[in-house]
Amino acid sequence: MGSLVTAFWILFDVAICLRTGFMTAPFSWLEWGLWAFVGTALAIFAVIVGHQDSKKHDAEIAGLNKKLTEQGERQIEQKGISLGVATAIGRGLDEIASKLTDPQSKAEISELRQEVEKVQSPSIVYDSFDETPVLHGDGKKYNYTHLWFRNEPTGGMARDVAARITWWDARYPTPKPMLFADAKWYEVPHDLGRRIHAENAIDLLPNNASHGLDLLIRELGAVESRALHVDSAIRALDDRFHVHPGIYKVKVTISCEGYTKDFWFRVATGGIINVNEFASPDGEGLEVRDAIRRYGQGAA
Repeated sequence: MGSLVTAFWILFDVAICLRTGFMTAPFSWLEWGLWAFVGTALAIFAVIVGHQDSKKHDAEIAGLNKKLTEQGERQIEQKGISLGVATAIGRGLDEIASKLTDPQSKAEISELRQEVEKVQSPSIVYDSFDETPVLHGDGKKYNYTHLWFRNEPTGGMARDVAARITWWDARYPTPKPMLFADAKWYEVPHDLGRRIHAENAIDLLPNNASHGLDLLIRELGAVESRALHVDSAIRALDDRFHVHPGIYKVKVTISCEGYTKDFWFRVATGGIINVNEFASPDGEGLEVRDAIRRYGQGAA
């Protein structure tokens, strides 16, 4: 309707130009009244059409919001919004924005796009560590140390999450790590054989549930430890993964589609294991947060 109003105004202007350009006779009172009536009618018509277009625009935006909200709620009911779904919604919004000419509409679509971007990235944080005693088949007890992580409700769905652990001996600062390996999630069964590589990826829902990552194993009462990794379940730990009592700098890299984040820790080994997360997000400096030890076995 907006284009129709524009066309009428153009015709009105052309008519006035023709009247004043080719007819030199002065306007009569009747003619003045006629022009004033037509101009006023066009102005009222433009106001009405503008109001209707505004209502239509608001209805379209409301419909789009409702559609996106319903899609989001459906995905959350099905274990949350995944990165793939959020990316698809974002692309759809970009396509809509490319077809719009109204600056206000584009601004509103941009705001929606920003909200979608917020849910695209998970919000994974370190939670705590524990030591869990486990009785092995040889009758010996071993303490397993786990690092626990959770995905906060403000984040997006994290699917097929993998982790990698890198170790440095804090006594010998060097860019080259002493060891690194793909880490195994606590909840992944250890008796899968070589299938464990394919199964060792889990979903982290944005619900604050904690998920453990295997870090160390040591015989109960011993001071020597071994660093755990995904292959620990299918082959014996060799000397490369021997961790003597001391202070270590450990980086845990958690990643999934479209997301990667490093977590830095100071790990003290020996008769007692202690884990502190570095205050700096890049592991620089000496400041660490208080150790958070959890008790009990199993994911929250």
